[in-house]
Amino acid sequence: MIIPNEDCLHLFLSTFLLKSIDIAVVVDDEGKPAGTISREDFLTGRCECPIRQSTALTHSPDSHQEGNTSSATFLEKVLTHTFKTGIIGTDEHLGIIYFNSAAGEFLDKPEILRLGNPIWIISDACNISRHEMLEALKNAKTGAEQVINSWLNINEEKHFVQYRISMVPSNDGLAGYVISIQDTTSQRHAEANIRKLAYYDKLTQLPNRLLFEERIQQEIKRCKRTNAQFTFMIMDLDGFKQINDTLGHHIGDLLLRAVGNRLERTVRASDTVARFGGDEFIFLLPDIGTAAAAQTFIIKIREITGEPYIIDEQKTSINGSLGYAIYPDDGDSYEDLLKKADARMYHNKRAC
Repeated sequence: MIIPNEDCLHLFLSTFLLKSIDIAVVVDDEGKPAGTISREDFLTGRCECPIRQSTALTHSPDSHQEGNTSSATFLEKVLTHTFKTGIIGTDEHLGIIYFNSAAGEFLDKPEILRLGNPIWIISDACNISRHEMLEALKNAKTGAEQVINSWLNINEEKHFVQYRISMVPSNDGLAGYVISIQDTTSQRHAEANIRKLAYYDKLTQLPNRLLFEERIQQEIKRCKRTNAQFTFMIMDLDGFKQINDTLGHHIGDLLLRAVGNRLERTVRASDTVARFGGDEFIFLLPDIGTAAAAQTFIIKIREITGEPYIIDEQKTSINGSLGYAIYPDDGDSYEDLLKKADARMYHNKRAC
């Protein structure tokens, strides 16, 4: 991205923010990298100074003599910003032409980060295959930013690190590449926590209806492609309301959690058991495709659920009524399977 003068600052700022750009590379009139500007530079009002300085450095007749010291100092200050982002710049031949101190913090051996070294030394150290890096560099030539994620051991701890690769254009086509490196471990953990809140029942820690519906829709698609069958099942706890009314909601919650734990330990890794709501649980059983196998599974679940529980030093018992539906014989949609299984469950409940 070239900024020929300060009159372009407003337009540049709009583009920067609207496109959610984290870091922009400032290049001179020849398309050579002169520095970077981060999103925080804009938010804190530091963006104008780097633009002026980069212009002065790249156009001053004395800049070549002053050196390389002034230029390097400027680049170090700009590139090492408060995002704790490592920055590595290469020329068109993939040789390292600059880096900031933060980049070395992602390497077990920071000394390999030297000017002139090929970028492959860095990708090897960051657990990125050369093929993956080469593909990213190739795709970056289209102008689209490329993202690579990998796990790294930093200070004997595993960190999830994200690499963003962008090309730096020149008047002749390609000036080089800029690679930004960020530790996104906290972000990944936060996303995992958000996903858990969205897809898992808070009380039992089992999948909730939303996650279950996603999985059963995926299973329906799979079975349509492969002409296979699966079983959907629903269970309602008999007499749970009475336990809630006599022993209290606290005991009722603990009982639901205990039932959920038993069910989760009973099903196979390929199965899904979820809390449907209240005192109801639902099952997705990909490896059960016949009525006989479904009836056998129901007997097993009733036996396990019916064993006594010790809840808050009190012995409690409960049983479950179950109903099943087999795809596609009993329905070819989640809604149809639910209706059929629900009807069978209430038929079995009345028969007890």
